[in-house]
Amino acid sequence: MLTLAPYASAGVRGGKKLPMRQHPFTLVKIQLYNQIGNALFQKPLWLIVMGDRCMALSLLDIYQVYLQRYALEHFFRFGKQKFLLDKFQTQTMNTKNVGGG
Repeated sequence: MLTLAPYASAGVRGGKKLPMRQHPFTLVKIQLYNQIGNALFQKPLWLIVMGDRCMALSLLDIYQVYLQRYALEHFFRFGKQKFLLDKFQTQTMNTKNVGGG
């Protein structure tokens, strides 16, 4: 079982230099439970979604995008370890030779 609890722009105070009302966000509390209702993890997972369109996302969308994050991180870790992607650099082009001249 899964519970998703939203806290939209949850009363965060800003200051003169950073008024928080200009930075909308959604704070999501995620808890997973087993079949008998016991929490699977001791602490809930908290996610924050920021930006002008954050209110347009559903809670389930936010959770599903977070789950996709693992696949991306796995790809980059594998690429860095096996394909040396952290050392990858593109060749620089001599702009004087571009266009055949």
